Amino acid sequence: MNQKQKRFTIIGLVVLILIGGIGTGFYFYSKNQTQWIINNDNLLRAVGDGNLKETQEAIRAGADVNMRRADDSTILSLAAEQGNLDIVKELIKDGADVNGSPSDGQTILMRIADLGSLEVVKELIKDGINVNAKDDFGLTALASASMNCRADVAKELISAGADVNAKDNKGKTVLESLSGATGDACLEFINILKTAGAKLNKQLPKKENPATNQIKKLSLEDWKVENTTPTDDNTEKLVLINRLNGEEKVIFDHVSDIRKAICEKFTDTVPLLCSRGVLGITGYPNKGSEIYFTLAYEYGGPIFAVDINTREIRKIKEDSMRLSFAPTGDKAVYAESVNQIRDFGNIISLVCLNNDTTKQLIVLKNGEILNKFPPELEDGVDIKWLSENEIQYNVYTINPEQKLDTFLDNNFNRIEKLVVPDC
Repeated sequence: MNQKQKRFTIIGLVVLILIGGIGTGFYFYSKNQTQWIINNDNLLRAVGDGNLKETQEAIRAGADVNMRRADDSTILSLAAEQGNLDIVKELIKDGADVNGSPSDGQTILMRIADLGSLEVVKELIKDGINVNAKDDFGLTALASASMNCRADVAKELISAGADVNAKDNKGKTVLESLSGATGDACLEFINILKTAGAKLNKQLPKKENPATNQIKKLSLEDWKVENTTPTDDNTEKLVLINRLNGEEKVIFDHVSDIRKAICEKFTDTVPLLCSRGVLGITGYPNKGSEIYFTLAYEYGGPIFAVDINTREIRKIKEDSMRLSFAPTGDKAVYAESVNQIRDFGNIISLVCLNNDTTKQLIVLKNGEILNKFPPELEDGVDIKWLSENEIQYNVYTINPEQKLDTFLDNNFNRIEKLVVPDC
């Protein structure tokens, strides 16, 4: 072998060694990454099940105690919401960040101050959680506690330095937001605030109603409704757009203002809906002056209407589950559950939004429920409108042996169609 051949042979060997090293490194990286995902999944399951032993095992195996859930909240938040003090302590001991919060700024303390465990609240405070942190609406943990008049939580927060005169983005303090509240619990809460130095403004700012000032006797025949998200501040606004010339008028500067208006007007609204309810504003008729929406948490909630001229809100139905608006926006179908598995439903009913009437359309047979996860229905919707007067839905026959483990099995699912009467 001459010198030139030797040189090429050496170069070839070096290249092979490098390639082998990279391949080996990638193999170990992929293997480690897969194991990391498995460990995190085990931790999520263990915390969700309230199993301290399995939680400890997952952490020892290398799970990330600061992992995030689908809603961007932390695993510590899940344990705190469940009121599992032992798991909360374990996660914090292993490095979980008590001040970790999702993109909306809602801390763990805010999520549990209204309905959560007092002992967990105390533990979070002891471990240094920020009691004066604010979410995107300027609300603090003390404001969250006020939604259910949790006097016991208020005492702990104030003792830890909570600012009783902190103002939200509307310029209101917790004491001002409780103005007019009744009941022993709320009166005690108010007294605690006043004792701690909470003050009412001498003159509250006059509540402006830009919709009343700017929008006069508008009709949805001439205007359509849209949600817009400007790129500058990522604020979702509810606007009217003139069907003829494209002119825009703002109804609400932020759609979440509707949620706050609901909770101020309907004081019997479940506190959980006020703190975590999601607005579904999808009923946009092409006539009249009302638009329709739900305030829901998980699977259901009340149905409301808002007038585009006055911004007056009224409640149409106390509760609905899996609501689906018709393309015309003036009627909707929803699920109800009678002697069946919670959150799925076995009855489909119609609500006519223009006259607030309801009508039962179909009752499924015993052992059948509405399935939200059939392969044939796009985006996992349980009821899909095919036209103004026809819906499509999926019926799941419960397998007595496997119970709910066959949700995606076509042998247990069937697609049905139903003609919906006019209102």
